[in-house]
Amino acid sequence: MNSYMIDVDLAERLDEEFFRLIPYQRNYIRRMMKKGVISNYSFSNDRGKLWVIVHAGSLTEVKHIIGSFPIFNYMRFQIHYLLFHETNDALKPQLWLN
Repeated sequence: MNSYMIDVDLAERLDEEFFRLIPYQRNYIRRMMKKGVISNYSFSNDRGKLWVIVHAGSLTEVKHIIGSFPIFNYMRFQIHYLLFHETNDALKPQLWLN
């Protein structure tokens, strides 16, 4: 599994349709996070940028994931293939229930 950072610029003018899509976007992201496909999702305070860490087998798969974003039509993005992506989650002890 490869890791990719998606650097997203949102449209400068966001209309009512964009704001209507936000709950669908958040639900989609939550589902992908539960599946382990997306590990990080960050939104800038000025509401102009998103950063997303996606774990996928190929660039084609990443493009499919991004293309499924409800807000896709409001995005311009760049995909960066990561050599590694570390978080402090790796430092947390895991519980094993036997």
